[in-house]
This record gives sequence, C-alpha cells and structure tokens, in this order.
Amino acid sequence: EREFPRGMTGVTAIFSFYSEAIQRFVENRLSLETRRRIVKRAVDALAQAMAENKNEYLLVEQVHVLFDDILPSLANRERDLLTQLESEGMLTVEVTEDRDKGQTEAVRFTFQRFSDHVIASRLIDLHVDAANPAAAFMANGPLHPYVAESLVWKMAGVVEALAVQLPERFGVELPDLVPDGYPPYEIVEAFRDSLLWRAQQHFTKRTIELVSELLGEEEILPTLLHVATEPDNLFNGLHLHARLAALPMPERDAQWSIPIAVLDTDGHSPIWTLIDWAWSNGFDVIEDRRAELAGITLCWFLTTTCLLYTSRR
Repeated sequence: EREFPRGMTGVTAIFSFYSEAIQRFVENRLSLETRRRIVKRAVDALAQAMAENKNEYLLVEQVHVLFDDILPSLANRERDLLTQLESEGMLTVEVTEDRDKGQTEAVRFTFQRFSDHVIASRLIDLHVDAANPAAAFMANGPLHPYVAESLVWKMAGVVEALAVQLPERFGVELPDLVPDGYPPYEIVEAFRDSLLWRAQQHFTKRTIELVSELLGEEEILPTLLHVATEPDNLFNGLHLHARLAALPMPERDAQWSIPIAVLDTDGHSPIWTLIDWAWSNGFDVIEDRRAELAGITLCWFLTTTCLLYTSRR
C-alpha cells in the first residue's frame, strides 16, 4: 500500500492497518490458513511477554520459543516467524548487553510508538473489563504500576498509548482511572499527547473538562485550534464558529481576538501551524470537510488586527 485509506484517523487505526497488512503478507508467503491467525497470535504473544517482563526487548532465544509454540519452524529459515517479521520490518534484532550473558541478541518492535501501542493493546485485552475499566488500575490491580511512580516514567510510551486507547475502546480517560488522587505529571503529559493521536470522535466534553482541570484554562483555546480541522471532532471549527458567532463583538474580542493575538507571539502556536499548512498544501487535494473546517477557522483569524502579522515578522 502506498497510502492510508481515506477517512482513516487515529494512530490506533493506522497501526492496526499496518500490522494487519504485514500479517496477511506473511500468511500468504508461508501459505498459512488465515483463519488460524498465526501471525497475529505470534505478535500478541510477543507483546504479552514484553508486558509481563516490563521491557521492550526480549532475547532472541525467548522469541524463538514463543514463536515455535505457535508455528514450529524446525530451524527452517523460510518458516521462521522471527525471520519473516524481521524481513518485513516489523521486528528488529539488536546486540545488547545482558548482565549475566554479556553481549547477546534481543528482539524489539522496529518502531517505538508502534511497540508502545501493541503492548498497551495487549495489556488492555488481558486486564481491562469493559464493564469496570477502573478496576484494573486500583491499588492491587494489574495495571496500577502503569499509573503509579513505579512504572509511569519507565514505560512512558505505553502509558501514552493507554491514554489513547482507553477513550477509544471504553469511553474513559486515563487520568480518571488514577486511584491515588491527582494524577502524576507523566499521566498528565500522556493525556496531553493523546489529544491529537486518538481517533477524534473520542474527544468528548469530559476531554475538554480535563484539559481545563489538568492543563489549565489557558490551554483550552490552543487545544480547540489544534482540533479545529478534524471532521470527527465535536469541538472542531464548526463548534468554534457557533461559539464565536453567538458573542457580541466586545465579548468576542475579549475571549477570542485578543487571546489569539497573544497566543501567536511566540510564532509557534497552532495558529501558524494551520496557516503554514494551508499555505503549503492548500492547492493539493484535501478532504472536503477538512478543507471547509480549515477555511472557517482561517476566516475567524481575520477578526484580529495586524498584530498577528507583525508578531509573525
């Protein structure tokens, strides 16, 4: 495939598309019965072992045992799942230092963010009950270490992936599942990063409330601008338009025109992200709904004075 299907949004869907494409390719190459989902089972087993070890690396010999339990290779390179997945770029083998064995070979997923999401997905599959997601994160729950000081920094990428996948799968936000009061800094940052990585239909009123509670009122406007061109987000440019159009001009200037002029002063705000994107890509083929939302948002920037332009210069 040369491009993602039109309409695919959210990092979870993209990684799933990537993983399934590789799995189908390997199944076809090895003439495997597709109903048995052998390659997916191997990937799930690897992710589960990494999650249990709380480590993103696994020794080559451990991976061989895992994979041979699913599809015996009989030391045949052509049937070896590790060889096949390494050839497709999903896995990579690196030389690492082992405390007991010295230099040894270890396996990891090639792309770090993909690795984080595969491990997070496996943790959710194994431990999170759809009827009560919070139970897994309670003090004695299996996922409590991922929201406590013990693992939240070491497995920060997995924590961010949990912050993306939990709203998508269960409609709950990770900070709301922290049982020990105010979430630690790493959870707050994972939530912040999840805002743009998640499928945008799972950006809810509770999400906005948490932006205010955890990131501060001053972060609401930048967040709304970041998601303004997302067709599936309830708080996109149409929401912004309805909110601003209903305000008398003095109130709109106070709540919008002045704040976006101030927001722009560092030259790295979402305002210039949108303007630069439109300038660079505005003549390309763009999804109609996204183009409409970009146009609406760009028009609302015109309520400001030339302060916007002079700050850019």
